[in-house]
Amino acid sequence: MSRAHVLDLVGTLARLGLAAILLVSGTLKAIDLDQTVVAVRAYDVLPRGAVDVVAAVLPFLEIALGLLLLLGIGTRLVAVVSGALLLVFIAGVAQ
Repeated sequence: MSRAHVLDLVGTLARLGLAAILLVSGTLKAIDLDQTVVAVRAYDVLPRGAVDVVAAVLPFLEIALGLLLLLGIGTRLVAVVSGALLLVFIAGVAQ
């Protein structure tokens, strides 16, 4: 197997792994939106009004990003958006 094929395989596995994480995370949040509000509020970094908006949008954003990655649509752009979202999560946890 050539180096290019190995890199393609690693990239595909990373894309599918991130898709799975986003799909599971988004689905769990969408199933219990009240608990999602509690979780977003617990980070204590957003104004009260923004908590409800973020908690309402976040699950469906994660599901959309996961589906796009799974289907391989707009892979680079979706990867950048997903990476930015993960950095926001890391900053929230580190805060």
